[in-house]
Amino acid sequence: MKNHCFIPLSVMAFFLALTASVHAQDQLERYDVFVGPSYVHHDIGHVPGIDVAGTLHLSKIFGVVGDFGLHRSGDLFGSKLHVYTYRFGPKFSVRKGSVIFIGQALGGASHITGATYLSGKTLLETTLNEFNYHLG
Repeated sequence: MKNHCFIPLSVMAFFLALTASVHAQDQLERYDVFVGPSYVHHDIGHVPGIDVAGTLHLSKIFGVVGDFGLHRSGDLFGSKLHVYTYRFGPKFSVRKGSVIFIGQALGGASHITGATYLSGKTLLETTLNEFNYHLG
């Protein structure tokens, strides 16, 4: 049995360590970058993947966010699923002492491709594009 999750998780942990950001209270950071693990819920279950997001801070309270994700399932009950997401939107932040409260509303799309296999032969392939959003 192959351990196909070890390499993606190791890569995600490496990038997560690289994206640590330090905020000085008096200084405005021009941008933030995040790379880390992510999960998407679909009809066949949760699909693991990686998420890359960047924020360009235009002022101390307002920024613009771009968020991109890649999620791939292994062979799950004879089905494979690939989900690509991209979202954009505003981000608001308020500093209280050393704590930063944030809120964002992102909208975008998902590109989903899936295939169903039986005995190594493809029975069905499908592609779907859908609207998606993130509030947080």
